[in-house]
Amino acid sequence: MNESAKKTSPGDIEQDQQLHRLIHRALEQDGSLIPVSPEAVARVEAELEKEELDMPASLSTFDKALERASENRNVKCVPLKLTSRMEEKLARAARDGGDIPPEVEARMRADRAAAEGGSDAKGQD
Repeated sequence: MNESAKKTSPGDIEQDQQLHRLIHRALEQDGSLIPVSPEAVARVEAELEKEELDMPASLSTFDKALERASENRNVKCVPLKLTSRMEEKLARAARDGGDIPPEVEARMRADRAAAEGGSDAKGQD
């Protein structure tokens, strides 16, 4: 009988599983794996609470982070100036073009006006 035809014994399977667990634990502790189990997440959160980490100034805002990423990729980011019509079209595209009932749209407009400090935020329910 050749080597490849040998059956795997339960001891071999247990050794493989133990090796897998050891490798997984080592990679997780090293920070090479993102923790996914509740126990691992809790362990990492506890470790992070012990350390004081400061956000680099170059990453303090999304714009700065995007600018930094663009420098490294030879990509020029141009701010997009949206008109209200463009915003409306993008919002509708985000809903896959689905229709909004008139009463919901009226409430949305009232909420937006209130958020933007508009005076006609009331009475459109």
